[in-house]
Amino acid sequence: MPYVPFDATWVPSTDPPAFRTLYEQSLRASADRVPAASIAVEDVRGEVLVVGGEDDQVWPGADFARAVADRRRAHGLDTAVVTAPGAGHRVVLPGERPVRRGRAMARGGTPAADAALGLAAWPHLCRVLGLRTEEPR
Repeated sequence: MPYVPFDATWVPSTDPPAFRTLYEQSLRASADRVPAASIAVEDVRGEVLVVGGEDDQVWPGADFARAVADRRRAHGLDTAVVTAPGAGHRVVLPGERPVRRGRAMARGGTPAADAALGLAAWPHLCRVLGLRTEEPR
């Protein structure tokens, strides 16, 4: 299976670590491997929704979301993209509580921004999944 290896020279600059720069550095270091390792999103025939926080510190989530949409658009396919400037890695959907555990790492965002991203994504998610729900409160 083709993949982009992590760049072994990367060293975290924060504690807890923010892995976003590891992904960005690895993609640059192995740019020649990216095309073969990319998921063929243009082959997905269903409706696609991608969601990413602009302040995601785990990986460049919003950039990845836009890349998926750009690649699909190049093949004449629509993609719903939802991003938010202050949101981090964890999208908090309406009715969810923010997760406060897991591996120690910087995730970016704020609880309010992550919840706002989840609220913005909610109607798109319901549409894509064919859910009938009440408006979140």
